[in-house]
Amino acid sequence: MTAAIDQRDLGFTPRVVAVTPGSTVTFSNSDLVLHNVFNPLRRGDGFDLGTWPPGESRDFTFAREGAYVILCHVHPEMVGYVVVVAAPYRAVADDQGQFRLDSVAAGSYLLRTWHRRLKTQEVNVTVAEARAVRIEVPLRFGRATEPKVHP
Repeated sequence: MTAAIDQRDLGFTPRVVAVTPGSTVTFSNSDLVLHNVFNPLRRGDGFDLGTWPPGESRDFTFAREGAYVILCHVHPEMVGYVVVVAAPYRAVADDQGQFRLDSVAAGSYLLRTWHRRLKTQEVNVTVAEARAVRIEVPLRFGRATEPKVHP
């Protein structure tokens, strides 16, 4: 699997991508300034792709599961995330906190959330053959709120 994150308007776009282990992410520079991409050393997983000019890109392959913070040495205000999950289904929520997973096979699943500041939530979900399931998972600071599954 491959994914792309662009450095544009002094930010990472999209800010979050979700991929499987072994996926390669291409980091492009669409700004008119130099950029860098690195992940601080953590258990030996850190990397630094160096600094490169506008119009160029660099790739990195994420071997292990986890949430990787992506930073730029040149512009410390830039922050992005690559979330590596060994699951057949994954999605990144939009600005309203909504996501959609299509073509999910019938069966029982554990839905797990990730947010850079909030505790992970886990919800057991059963998908019936040819049926849609609506799930509400309130993500809040402090105590978790009970998720709601609407078959």
